[in-house]
Amino acid sequence: MEGGGTANNTNVLQWPWLNKANQKWTFTHTGDGYYKIKGVASGKLLEVAGLSRADGGNVAIWADANAPQQHWAVTPTGDGHYFLINRYSGLCLAVDEGVIEPFPTSR
Repeated sequence: MEGGGTANNTNVLQWPWLNKANQKWTFTHTGDGYYKIKGVASGKLLEVAGLSRADGGNVAIWADANAPQQHWAVTPTGDGHYFLINRYSGLCLAVDEGVIEPFPTSR
């Protein structure tokens, strides 16, 4: 999470693996084909922020509201990888424009 934050609406960022709690997630099945993805450090769920259905919509953490924007289908691609589709938006989680550099700390 951005700045190691745990507050609602904290952005989720990519970063080199440091084996920190803010980089670890647990997956809990909702019982109907979706999962809640909870941050170990924050105890909050990965969600589509602002109820966005637009391409490029932000993903952040938020307290568990058992809401569709917090539910994710985890689908295997058949080659050992998975993609995540949000129940609310129907869109796939992706890294913005395929950027592979860590997020700048001077945002």
